Amino acid sequence: MFSQALRPIEVLSLPDFEAFKAKMRSLFIRGSGIHPDLFEQFRFISDIDTSYSGEWSSELYDILGFDYKRFRHSANANMYALLLENEDRSIWQVVLSDPSDPRGYRYVTPTGNGNKAFTPPIPVSIRQKISDRYGVDVPLTRSFWDWYNDHRELNLITTEGGKKSLATLSEGIVAIAVYGANCLKSPDLIPYIGDRNIIIALDQDTKLKAKITVNQGKRAGVSFARKHGAKSVNIAVWNPNQGKGLDDLKIQSGVEVLESVLNNAIAATSNPSEWHQLSPDLVLNQRWCQNIVIPDSAKLVVLRSPMYTGKTAGFLFEQVQRAKDKNQKVLVITHRTQLIEELCNNFGLRTKYELSTGTKSEQSDKRLEANIYGLGYVVDSLHPDSSEPFDATQWHDALIIIDECEQVLAHTFNSSTDIDKHRLEVLAQIKQLIVQTANSEYGRIILSDAGLTQLSIDFVQKQLRQPMSQYVVVNQYKFSESESWNISSYQNPIQVWSKLYERLDSGDHLLIHTDSQQFKGKQSGVNIEAMLNKKYPHLKTLLIDSKTIANPDHPAYQAIARGLDTTLVNYDVVIATPAIETGVSINLKGHFNAVFGFFCGVSSVDSTLQTLARLRDPVDRFVWFATRGLGFIANGSAKYQELINQATRQTAKNISLLKNFGDRGIDLNPNLIALETWAKMSAKTNAGLANFRKFCELDLESAGHTVTKIAVSGNLDQLNKEVLDNRDQNWEVERTAIADVELPDQKVLESIKAKKSKTENEHRVIRKDKLHNDYSIEVNPDLVKADDLGFKSKFRLHYYLTVGREYLAQSETKNLENLLQSDQGSNSGSRVGNNNEFNTHDPESPKNRSRVWTPKARKRLIGRKVKILEILGIDRWLEPNQDFRGSDYGAIKLANMLTPDREFDLNNLTESEQVIVNTAIATRADLKDTLGITIHRKDSPILIVQRLLSCLGLRLTKVSRDKVNGKAGENVYQFKPDELEFAAIRSRVFDSWLDKDRESGSRVGNIEQFNTHDPVDTTDIVNLGDRNLEH
Repeated sequence: MFSQALRPIEVLSLPDFEAFKAKMRSLFIRGSGIHPDLFEQFRFISDIDTSYSGEWSSELYDILGFDYKRFRHSANANMYALLLENEDRSIWQVVLSDPSDPRGYRYVTPTGNGNKAFTPPIPVSIRQKISDRYGVDVPLTRSFWDWYNDHRELNLITTEGGKKSLATLSEGIVAIAVYGANCLKSPDLIPYIGDRNIIIALDQDTKLKAKITVNQGKRAGVSFARKHGAKSVNIAVWNPNQGKGLDDLKIQSGVEVLESVLNNAIAATSNPSEWHQLSPDLVLNQRWCQNIVIPDSAKLVVLRSPMYTGKTAGFLFEQVQRAKDKNQKVLVITHRTQLIEELCNNFGLRTKYELSTGTKSEQSDKRLEANIYGLGYVVDSLHPDSSEPFDATQWHDALIIIDECEQVLAHTFNSSTDIDKHRLEVLAQIKQLIVQTANSEYGRIILSDAGLTQLSIDFVQKQLRQPMSQYVVVNQYKFSESESWNISSYQNPIQVWSKLYERLDSGDHLLIHTDSQQFKGKQSGVNIEAMLNKKYPHLKTLLIDSKTIANPDHPAYQAIARGLDTTLVNYDVVIATPAIETGVSINLKGHFNAVFGFFCGVSSVDSTLQTLARLRDPVDRFVWFATRGLGFIANGSAKYQELINQATRQTAKNISLLKNFGDRGIDLNPNLIALETWAKMSAKTNAGLANFRKFCELDLESAGHTVTKIAVSGNLDQLNKEVLDNRDQNWEVERTAIADVELPDQKVLESIKAKKSKTENEHRVIRKDKLHNDYSIEVNPDLVKADDLGFKSKFRLHYYLTVGREYLAQSETKNLENLLQSDQGSNSGSRVGNNNEFNTHDPESPKNRSRVWTPKARKRLIGRKVKILEILGIDRWLEPNQDFRGSDYGAIKLANMLTPDREFDLNNLTESEQVIVNTAIATRADLKDTLGITIHRKDSPILIVQRLLSCLGLRLTKVSRDKVNGKAGENVYQFKPDELEFAAIRSRVFDSWLDKDRESGSRVGNIEQFNTHDPVDTTDIVNLGDRNLEH
């Protein structure tokens, strides 16, 4: 690898060799925490050694492949080296003295080593530590690494750099090092990987280029480990301020922190920070995003900069003003009404909402202004059927700004707001904007977001046959101590309540954020408001949520209209939900003394941290983050390929069950780029939610803030009871109010629905009307509660599995027709324009054909769920008052069929019965995708039954326990439908739905009209279960 002549420098004396040895000992033992016994396994040599017989030796030259010329040696400096050797005494790496290096040494790899792993000799003292840590007997004499190879139950830590692995081994934790982050595909690792838990622990770099390299190395290492049979692959992450590498982490933060980091390593698919790596054209480190020069040639401009660094007020404002100066129209797009209004107010532009307000003369003036300068749209409205029809072809050569672009895309793909009815049309309009901008002379697109990732860039560029020129700006600014936050992160939300009371008792003004606004949430906005109004009636409290800001009778409505800063200064406590999650700034200085936050993970990590940054004043933050979030997308996977496959596969299987749609040629992938981006963004969101608290804390620390983790202390039971009682009381009052509200006639009802602003009572009217339409029974408080708790989907599945079974095909056909209709829009393809990118040969052409957005379709269609539950014989567990035990053959059989790695005995079964069982076994992998449940190997048979019944909102009730020879035996369970929650509601709903289905006319068909070529056989397995029970 190295072949070079030594350069002439001053000749060094023998004592320098001792100095080098001392320096290395200090570097390794004191500097990296390496055990002296482990360090002593390595040897020192100099470049020229002489034996007792006077023979000259040049071992170091031979190891390094350097040229050696005997008679020139007297003019060269002596070289000294520490040889890091493997257990077999091959040289892994050399620490070489080098006076020209500022450190006085450098690392050199021997010629021909290739990509070797570091498996050093392990002394007795370290073997004993490993034995003590893992509770295994480690031999004191034989090869350690051969022994380790035989013990797959021990984890393997892989890291970069010999000192890191040695520091870890010194604590009795087995680690193997490679040369660098990009060397994790070392062939030497292969023997140790199979059937073992792997933890990748690379340096926590802060420099952008190093981060990119490390993350590329992680991905390669994960893929390599999986390819070679790793049981699991996890990534160790920690705050770089705790130490860059594992040795630094140990020295700076202590062994306990090192152990904690490794013990809490995150699943390799669950590290959303990897998505954040960009390849910038310009890297900044400045407080404000101002005076940034963008090349004229750039058609796509990308800005990522931390929150509160002036992306909007600085950079975007400057770009809008330049466009105005050139008479270039500006189109601003984002995802929230409040945000688009604030943006356009800052830029001096109109929003689409303003064009229909005021007198006709005023409206005419506004439209003229919009035609000259441009307009702001919420992404939901980018379609021809909007109240202000949108046509992308009218924005040729415009400056297009997509602010908060990551959240705009996530909203576009997932939101249930108005975009849900026009999603594919909106995506087609966005594509038209991108294509025509790329082909225009002056047009430009700007993407801006604090958490902007490569996903947004790829979404834009992949719409084109050839990518347009881009310019990526990344501002790496980290807040100074005076600008950063001190954050107390609590493990329990009741701790935050306690602290909140403490601060209010001392007279503080507080801003409280929560990601919940429903009455059923303990820490929802409405319940926090009620709790504080009871305890502190003298304080002025304001709730800002999606309903209050749209209610003209509520002060929050005026707060948005007049400006938050002007209004909030008049309140002691302000409670805010995600209605002001992004883009809306609170610039008050000195008014709020602290910010509190209750975050259960309804929103993504990025959105949550955006919320915490709404108040610009760097006062202390007191927060609770749930350990694991709630807002998972689809099946919750952090692998985007799984999400795509699940959405497409489940939709296809559901459609295939309906003969009426067999030859329709429905396009399940009308926008492949959007589907792929949806899947990747959803995987990123799911990854963050899976370790919600950890990633929130890590991201805050990486932004330069200080996070202090507060352990649970003291008795919180009484306060917790108060919080629960408060929730229950308020929820009951609201449920009663909804049930009691009077429904107006249909004409008035439609006018209320069409209103942008609604009173609290009007919201209740709309909710009651929806409940009446969904359930077809009289609305009472219990029905409202059942709906709040998500029982509608459980009722529906149970109904079509049992009493409504013959109407399933009819229901599925109607739902699919609605999905196709809502996703097609009104002749959408004809209104996008005549750009060649949209010719009829383009596979993504928005033609007027049968198209469906599969992520939505997989949630609406249930035929596949019904068939799987039938195959599993779920209805045999719905026999009232029949005894069930975990030892029943039916329960054991079900467990064997569904539990991974369990074998099922096919003896004594007929050939047709074996087909049924094999089909059921094949549904193991389908359970999570279709039913949303996971069966674990250790789950008992009864627990598996309970998991399946939970899909219907049902369960078995424990009624007794057997006694065997006077000792406690098995638990006995029965299905007691009348004792279950919402039993009466369920019964009335089923009766009503059945009457409605009967009255709807001729049935589309029953199960026999489902396509028989579907891979899941519809034979009823109940008979098989009953026959075997007799044995």
